[in-house]
Amino acid sequence: MVSFRRRRRREAMKPPDAKQRKPSTVAWIEMAAVERQDAAGARNRLHEGTKPVVRAAQLFGVMPLRCIAGDWDGVRFEWRSIAVAFSALNAAGAFLSMALWLVKFCVDGIVVDKTVYMAFYFCTFLCTVHFMKVARNWPSILKEWSFVETTMKNYGTEENLKRKFLWMGGVSFLVGTVEHILFIINGLYQSEVCDSFSRSRFRATMEVLFSNYFTFFSFNTIAGVLIKMINVLATFTWIYTDLFISIVSHALTVKFRQFVTRIKTNTDRVGHQKFWREIREDYQKLYGLCKKVDKCISFLVLVSFMHNIFFLCIQLYNSLKQRKGLIETAYFVYSFAFLVFRIIAVSMYGALLHDEAQKPLEYLHNVPTEYYCSEVRRLINQIYTCPVGITGSGFFVVSRNFMLQIAGTIVTFELMLFQFAPIDSKNRIYNKTEICIND
Repeated sequence: MVSFRRRRRREAMKPPDAKQRKPSTVAWIEMAAVERQDAAGARNRLHEGTKPVVRAAQLFGVMPLRCIAGDWDGVRFEWRSIAVAFSALNAAGAFLSMALWLVKFCVDGIVVDKTVYMAFYFCTFLCTVHFMKVARNWPSILKEWSFVETTMKNYGTEENLKRKFLWMGGVSFLVGTVEHILFIINGLYQSEVCDSFSRSRFRATMEVLFSNYFTFFSFNTIAGVLIKMINVLATFTWIYTDLFISIVSHALTVKFRQFVTRIKTNTDRVGHQKFWREIREDYQKLYGLCKKVDKCISFLVLVSFMHNIFFLCIQLYNSLKQRKGLIETAYFVYSFAFLVFRIIAVSMYGALLHDEAQKPLEYLHNVPTEYYCSEVRRLINQIYTCPVGITGSGFFVVSRNFMLQIAGTIVTFELMLFQFAPIDSKNRIYNKTEICIND
């Protein structure tokens, strides 16, 4: 009797018949297709695309966020964290280097060639501090981005952002690493005339490359290693700033490209006012997302362009000097080409965003008169009166015309340098009193 009851209890606890819960072949295929589509969409989201780049940045004290490896809704910023402490040390190192260069200029006088080093550390200090603000707002941006992606599910799949961003990051860091290696080799080459070179190549090279420190402090190996770490972190921050601006600009460009594609491929519905209302509302969401992102990164854009333009002007100023040896020439040419490449890359990614946001006007102006409605008119007015693009703290919008303005600014600034800081273009040799320390 007891075994019978147990058997009845086990039968009652059994799941329904397999035939009843097994989906049909058609339903199984549909579910598999939905899962594949959701997986493809997840790979293309901003968080999934930027996750490897952000995690790499945290190794160098930039973008102090937590739980990056998980889903976007788990990303958060906490002041009491190791990542924030590391970022603070990065900013403190850049500030110390900048302050020592300023003191050196006050003591020895300003040298035009050396001002790029002070500007370099000053800008990396500002960028490191501002990246903390970006990290604080990043969870909110990811939330807004996810909302826009949810409302634009019927716009089709976008390109694989993760693969694109990995390619962009890999190229930037590889080219930047080569430039930094040439910087060290050039310092080693210049230090050959120093007396300390016979005692220690490392000391001689460090004294030449980081004279702002060793003019006031005696050399020791531990201090040299720490100073070099500060320089490496600042160099990475400099490279990552332009990379981050380019990545965010491209991600926004892809969303506007999806928007333009839907208008282009739905010409058979131009007469439906409901369709144009949905289009206008979606554009308004994209516009709000772009403004929120721009508010977060606009200061980085301003600092990036100011620093790169100033650096380019100094490099053009130095181009009139006679160079000694193949190593110095190779470093100068490569550094100059790398700088031009960075300015063009950031400008082009920003200009593409501005151009893509203006493309809907091509199709809106071609709407037949009998189908023209108030929603189309409102959308045209919004695109005209509220241009979309990344800005430099509201001072300028990055567009193709802005690239021409940059060229004019560089020419003007270069003429000022030639007037107030004339160059000795004669053949020169390294002077120990100008390069070496404590000799």
